[in-house]
Amino acid sequence: MQDYQHIESLFHLHYERMLHLAQWLLKDSEEARDVVSQVFVQLLDTLPTHVNEAYLLTTVRNRCLNQIMHKRVEERARLLLSIAKTDENPVSAMERERLLDDIEAFINNRLSPENQRIVQMRFNKQMSYQAIGRELNISRVAVYKHLSQALRTLRQHFNPDNHERD
Repeated sequence: MQDYQHIESLFHLHYERMLHLAQWLLKDSEEARDVVSQVFVQLLDTLPTHVNEAYLLTTVRNRCLNQIMHKRVEERARLLLSIAKTDENPVSAMERERLLDDIEAFINNRLSPENQRIVQMRFNKQMSYQAIGRELNISRVAVYKHLSQALRTLRQHFNPDNHERD
């Protein structure tokens, strides 16, 4: 019970600074509140003994940076895997299906087995980086690197004229 009271006092002492940092990094008040809440949920789950303001602010910063990285990868995946219908280049449903089949075949035949698995876990099963990392026993950063590599390979194959950097 004393651990809970300690975390509650940390909440009252540091919540505003943690929230301010998260809002500054994420530029979104709702996401910022979610990140700070997640930090306190993690504290309640783990009940660490040595927690100070620097630890809390570092944890918030890291979660915000992970959130930003996560958004970037998802946006790149959406841009790569979505096929928008435009006036200049209308895409029929049949062409879309063929392209999606081509992408799936490329993923299954040209990506490494680990990249295949991570791409499928992320986009087919909608798993979080943390859940993928936990299941594969790798870090979230490793999950991000595998996804970035896979998306770069897909982008280069399906749009060879646009070799944008990650």
